[in-house]
Amino acid sequence: MIEPVERFRARSGAPGVAVALVPATGPVDVVARGERVRGGDDPVTPDDRWHIGSCMKAMTAVTVARFAERGELDWSAPVASLFDGDADAGWRQVTLADVLVHTAGMPANPTADRMRAALTDPAPVTAQRALLAADTLALPPSEPGRFRYSNLGYTLVGAALERMTGKPFEDVLTDEVLRPLGITSGGFGPPGDGQPRGHRARWRGFGRGPAIEPDSTSLTYPPDNPPLLSPAGRLHSTLGDWALFMRTFLDQPGRLIGPESIERICTPPAGVATQQGMGWWIPTRGPLLDRVAYVQQGSNTRWVATAAVSRDRSRAALVACNDGRTRMFGSTVRLALDVLDS
Repeated sequence: MIEPVERFRARSGAPGVAVALVPATGPVDVVARGERVRGGDDPVTPDDRWHIGSCMKAMTAVTVARFAERGELDWSAPVASLFDGDADAGWRQVTLADVLVHTAGMPANPTADRMRAALTDPAPVTAQRALLAADTLALPPSEPGRFRYSNLGYTLVGAALERMTGKPFEDVLTDEVLRPLGITSGGFGPPGDGQPRGHRARWRGFGRGPAIEPDSTSLTYPPDNPPLLSPAGRLHSTLGDWALFMRTFLDQPGRLIGPESIERICTPPAGVATQQGMGWWIPTRGPLLDRVAYVQQGSNTRWVATAAVSRDRSRAALVACNDGRTRMFGSTVRLALDVLDS
């Protein structure tokens, strides 16, 4: 596994990278190469924590599945029923499952002004999410049934879980997913001191840019998306801990959620030209069809993470790098495939 990692670093110029080969049972093999800061002399280690971005969406979906399996939440619940207050009538025809597969008719993200304001908003994040939900549902859905990848949708799912439980989404995820799996390194936002730093691109996704300090208060180049968006993907963890979650989707029935929930999460919506499930891309055609069962990627434009599950679901490959350039998406997929083949 070391050879493909070294090739990746030589070709991509990423400051640091970590990969894991995850079997359904048995030890997880983790390899880390490079530096925590480009040009520095502080090497990454197998125990470092990496930002996994939207790869966390599958965790949000699993959290919903846990409540659904206990009969406390219904996948087919209309979005309008999940919140107090007035919602446009169009949301009565849109379900929670529609939101999670990105066919609810929600915008991709909150507005740029709202995202920027959320970086410094002193209000509790639960109140911010509740207000965002109310403002979103006051307007009609836009082309429901059409695929539109939506971070906003997952943020509203987090707000719905907060309304139902009376707890912040971050605590709900910890209680339902992280703690039951024994994940102890999970946290929200960029990893802190003594950990790899995310690196932004220099120009619109291209060019090697500088490292971003995790406590930076820059509104132009913040270290992460605002906490408002945590349900859509702000988790960091070690690859060893990420592997504990990944095994939920390997050939290991009954782990955390049942097979029916896994099938629901990993099935694209019927009648829609997309291969996107709930936090997973499921190849139904193309060159990856015979090689992998599921793929996911995440990025906050400072990090890129990729996970790929083998076609027979016997193993998975995890890749994380502290480089947010656009080219890292394709490069990390190729590395994940090389790791699966190693």
